[in-house]
Amino acid sequence: MKFVFSISITLFVITFVACKKDIPAPLANADFYVENNNCNAPCTLYFYNQSAHAIKWRWDFGNSKQSSKENPSINYASGGLFDVELVVWNNDDISDTIVKSIKVN
Repeated sequence: MKFVFSISITLFVITFVACKKDIPAPLANADFYVENNNCNAPCTLYFYNQSAHAIKWRWDFGNSKQSSKENPSINYASGGLFDVELVVWNNDDISDTIVKSIKVN
């Protein structure tokens, strides 16, 4: 007596592919303080960035002058009230803005 066996083997390979998502950068939070506010013109004001998670800065000093430095100083030739705007960006290029008024006598 002769026996013939036929065996069929099916192999299933399951691969799990996880989508890797980049963790978003912390949001920037714009803030600054001013040294020498209320000075008598002509005078120099010193601006100190205190923003959290910022890697890029754009300042508008309300007197036709701008800067991209982190901690700039600006000369004011005449007195007045000036709105100073600071825009900052985080690593994901998301911005935050703050505006503060300064006074030069």
